[in-house]
Amino acid sequence: MKRLLFVFLIAVAGVVSISALARSTTAGSALPAVWPPLSETCYDVSGDGLVDLPNDILGVILRFNAKWGDDDYALLYDVTGGGVIDLPNDILGTILAFNPSPPANCSFIDTQVVQATVAVMKYQDPQVAFDDGYTWGSEDVVQMGIHLVNSAYQQQYTTFYDPITGEDQLHHPVGLVYSETFPGSSVPDVFIGSWYLAPLPATCVFYQIDPCPESATEQPVGFGTTNTDEDNQDPAGPQAAWHTHDGLCVAGWGTVDAQVWELGLGTEQTCYDPPYNGNVWFSTYGWMMHLYNFVPNPDGRFMLWNTNPDFP
Repeated sequence: MKRLLFVFLIAVAGVVSISALARSTTAGSALPAVWPPLSETCYDVSGDGLVDLPNDILGVILRFNAKWGDDDYALLYDVTGGGVIDLPNDILGTILAFNPSPPANCSFIDTQVVQATVAVMKYQDPQVAFDDGYTWGSEDVVQMGIHLVNSAYQQQYTTFYDPITGEDQLHHPVGLVYSETFPGSSVPDVFIGSWYLAPLPATCVFYQIDPCPESATEQPVGFGTTNTDEDNQDPAGPQAAWHTHDGLCVAGWGTVDAQVWELGLGTEQTCYDPPYNGNVWFSTYGWMMHLYNFVPNPDGRFMLWNTNPDFP
């Protein structure tokens, strides 16, 4: 066993060396001032319940020395935080956590975050998001970014998390968030994270919809909870910061000029009145939640605003 471990570590060293040589010598951007780790213990970066060689260990090794700002950097693989995928913390940590049979040493909420992150890794290229049916949902919002929305997912995936079918927003988020290429450009650039939308009935109390089912007054199921009861209204999990908006006016939905602003409860007519005439409609969106899994948020992964002082 010791000999096998020695050979394995030699092989790892070789892969790390090759990866380092293949990397561009261009340094990454300056690290954000606050960089909390995605998880303290979860080295299952593939979200499959294992910490194995092909998916997790090699996944981290092949990104050795990637820094924030590099094309192949992702917060998911920077398990211990710090803004760089390094040898002593991330690579050796993943090797020592090797466990080819479930369960991986990960909390339920961390496993969900990993699965949600893996599901949207391809959208680091915004063109892939457009090709998959995402379109414009809002202009750039300070400390939040440009919102893209997938109306097909909005209609199809009406639950946040269903562990039985896997057909849910955890794996198919209604929305994505990007920074602008430069202020005022409305061109998606750095991938910030995902956002999720609860079914409309859950918001009826906030918009005085009558009759309103009792369960609609409770926060929807979220990260860190299981979807077990019949009306999909388990209590929200830790950090699962669902929030509501009262009285949103929406203009230019689906176009680069999309705008959303909040006027407050009971302001439907005001939304239609000048100066908001034209292609404007009144939205009854309610429960929403962000997951900042590509640009870290010092206030928490699920909070409304990203207060990172180096927000792109």
